[in-house]
Amino acid sequence: APGQPSPVLAGEGPLAIPELVLYAYRAAEMQLAIDEPECALPWHLLAAIGRITSQHADSGRTDVLGTLTTARVAPGTGRLGPMQLPPAVWSQFSADGNADGTADPQNVFDAGLAAGAWLCSDDARLAEADARARAAAGFDPSPEFVANVQAWSAAYEKGAAVSPGIVVPPLAPPAVPARPNTVDVAETVPA
Repeated sequence: APGQPSPVLAGEGPLAIPELVLYAYRAAEMQLAIDEPECALPWHLLAAIGRITSQHADSGRTDVLGTLTTARVAPGTGRLGPMQLPPAVWSQFSADGNADGTADPQNVFDAGLAAGAWLCSDDARLAEADARARAAAGFDPSPEFVANVQAWSAAYEKGAAVSPGIVVPPLAPPAVPARPNTVDVAETVPA
């Protein structure tokens, strides 16, 4: 029903969104509801764009903080990350969506929040489908792209599925070599 949360079910199939990526879309929606409540950015619009531009961050191939395991930079255009943001857009709307202290266009939380801020720019009001179509045209003005975004957005709004994705652990920091003439405290503790 309009104004009610969209159902999200565990599962697979064409409406499945990797769990961490879905959290990124929802986090952007929630942050922009605070920052720009008049915009009314729906998460399913970001999900539609994310599906088309990167197949939801390469089917959720991220580390635990949401950064793509393989960076995406489009040849020719230089579009960046899972939302394929133009470099000038990233420069203007860069965001730290996962609060790790770094704004990274290859991170689904950061890119999702930046994409949402871009969609909400110029006093956009995205509660209506026509306004969402105009905003999607900012990513790609082709009628095929806009129609595709509208169709996926409507499908996700009616009900999406969540899949586990392929989350990899972050790289381990390099081992610190032992310094000569130091004592391992753990070895000196009596039993």
